[in-house]
Amino acid sequence: MNISKNGKLEIASYEGLMTKAYYDSVKVLTIGIGHTNVDNKVDMTLGKEYTIQQMIDLFNKDIQRYVDSVNKSLTVKISQSQFDALVSFQYNTGGFGRSTLKSRINSSGSAQSIFDAFLMWNKPKEIIGRRTNEANLYRYGKYTNKGTTVFRDVDNKGNILWKTAKNIDISKYFS
Repeated sequence: MNISKNGKLEIASYEGLMTKAYYDSVKVLTIGIGHTNVDNKVDMTLGKEYTIQQMIDLFNKDIQRYVDSVNKSLTVKISQSQFDALVSFQYNTGGFGRSTLKSRINSSGSAQSIFDAFLMWNKPKEIIGRRTNEANLYRYGKYTNKGTTVFRDVDNKGNILWKTAKNIDISKYFS
């Protein structure tokens, strides 16, 4: 399977978009739509700015690794919305392949046990809303995105300028 446009928009709505490198909530240098540069694809020099299109292109390249890892871990057929929920989970945690969630899905666990397995990944506490949304997407096929994400500016030291946040329509960037 592959991630859908709605799946990409769902992830982007959780991650937000920054065109300069910033320090996330656990002090990891990040840019774009949650890109942490584990493979050194991007110059993450603080203060260097990219275009929104460059960050969308980076996200589209990044997402394939998560799509591939979810596909590799699954032994059962699932729906598109379920797949999108799992790719979102994997994009955020990197832990699907070793999770109770994977085990419950592959063993055809109950809907409630699968829902509960999403919520086992609940740290930091700010992530609980995302986990609940991913669980609802998996269980009910309910996307929460509206084709927008929050765009925030960043200072040259990697600090997010929270007061500059604004919603932007990014649906036109995805096919």
